[in-house]
Amino acid sequence: MSFCPNCGHEVYAGMNFCPGCGRNLADLVMDPEPVFEPEPAVEQAPPPRTAGVYQVILLSDGDCSKSEAAELLEDLLGYDRSDAKDLVKSAPVAVAEQLTETQARYLAQAMNEYGMEAAVYGPGGYVDLGSASRRVFDNDGDLLGDVARTLAVLSVANRVRRIERWMTPPPPRSWLAPRPPRRPPHRRRSFLSPPPPAPRRAAPPPPPRRPAPPPPARHTPVPGPRREPPRPAGPGRNSAGPRNPAPGKGPGGPSRGPGGRGPGGPGRR
Repeated sequence: MSFCPNCGHEVYAGMNFCPGCGRNLADLVMDPEPVFEPEPAVEQAPPPRTAGVYQVILLSDGDCSKSEAAELLEDLLGYDRSDAKDLVKSAPVAVAEQLTETQARYLAQAMNEYGMEAAVYGPGGYVDLGSASRRVFDNDGDLLGDVARTLAVLSVANRVRRIERWMTPPPPRSWLAPRPPRRPPHRRRSFLSPPPPAPRRAAPPPPPRRPAPPPPARHTPVPGPRREPPRPAGPGRNSAGPRNPAPGKGPGGPSRGPGGRGPGGPGRR
């Protein structure tokens, strides 16, 4: 890269005139363009893989009975009863694999607090659990909140696929997690909270009902003055119409015959 001697503008090889002032650059000697060569890539070694390579080794059932140890494996890792019993009988044996360091520590410490003897084996060998000062069970035998959440994600992938006797010599006893003075209560229970149920689909709202038609209007008569029906006229002086003649008198009476006093009655003697 060179510069114009007149105005100081940057000029490059192959330019005949300065783009800033228009000076003729035919007599100007240009500096050659620098050639940049890429640096060779340096291969870096991949970081050591530490996640998901820890195992929990059951060394012995310890102070637990075999049934209690099998129940704990069944609760924490989801083994069925027969597989859990086979694992306890085959100790020392690996009971969980492909764990993170935190999962392996919590699981081994829970087994040790329950009365068993368990160790954690990682890429560098056994992990020292002797410095663990925090318990994972409370006084009622429940796992603490963060411990339960950490162990709740264990699945079928963390169970061993084949029962093989562990041949590596056990670690020093001081490397095992310290046991509390009082063991958690032994009772059959699920230490891990069940997964939340799947949300139910809300039922569609019912179709709107049509309002019922109003009842027909009933005509209610308005009460008015009471009218009495006319009475039929009876016999009397002031009654209208012809009077009824007395019997024996008038045209309606008995006829006078030859035996009577009138015409048609009896004749005179």
